[in-house]
Amino acid sequence: MINPPNFDSTCAGIPCQIQWDWEEEGFSYTVLDRRGRPAPWLERKATQRDIYRWEDEAAALYVEEF
Repeated sequence: MINPPNFDSTCAGIPCQIQWDWEEEGFSYTVLDRRGRPAPWLERKATQRDIYRWEDEAAALYVEEF
């Protein structure tokens, strides 16, 4: 399955990018800073609400892309 590019979002209210992938188990993600570098310090701040929102945003991008 082809994934759209990273998308802009927020994590704990902090602007970031989300790199995502649909896998057999479901949605997986990596939080990136605004320059596209992995930001594990920011990813640790993610709440379940953030993750649900990213899933919705990724699904909307997937539908738009394909």
